[in-house]
Amino acid sequence: MIPRGAVGADGRPAGFSYLWDDGITAADPGSGKLRISSANVTAATSMHINETDRLGVAIAAILNTWDDSTQPSNKGTIVVHDVAIPTNYVAYHVTGSVVDNGAYKTIPIAHVDHGGTMTDDAVLAVQFTRTGDKGDTGTAATIAIGTVTTGAPGASADVDNVGTSGAAILDFVLPRGDTGETGPAVGVEFTFDSSTGDADPGAGNLRIN
Repeated sequence: MIPRGAVGADGRPAGFSYLWDDGITAADPGSGKLRISSANVTAATSMHINETDRLGVAIAAILNTWDDSTQPSNKGTIVVHDVAIPTNYVAYHVTGSVVDNGAYKTIPIAHVDHGGTMTDDAVLAVQFTRTGDKGDTGTAATIAIGTVTTGAPGASADVDNVGTSGAAILDFVLPRGDTGETGPAVGVEFTFDSSTGDADPGAGNLRIN
């Protein structure tokens, strides 16, 4: 039997390796570092990140893609967490265009979530998830009236779309109302008196002579 080998060391956390810099001015945080524009992580509106990560890897070209989505206000999500204490983290949406400042980038951000406290020089794992592009504007829907049919008295009214969801054609069936009562006769009602005398025929009567 071949003995099991020793357990290997844990792999490096996913993402780019950086150090947290607690400065808040709009300036280069230094090679391998990033900072935000406020000591309050919920109030920060920009992130300043060096184009070289903590391991010496130049990632300027990758950082330039973080604003590629055509969505106007959420181009993707940056998640930064403390490798030693993963419960210390912060997440931001990228809200606009990445600005190239030479050795570092400025990225407009809006707070999404956070936990714990980020501390100066903490080793970080930085991950970015891109938002999909904004979809094309759809064609406006239309509605047209098709047929209007009279249904039987007492039947339920009905509307059917014989078109499509985007170009509706509505056929209506409207029930006929019940026949109303016979109305009163037109004119003034009298009883004919067949006598021909030239005198009052009496109330409600008429005669001719």
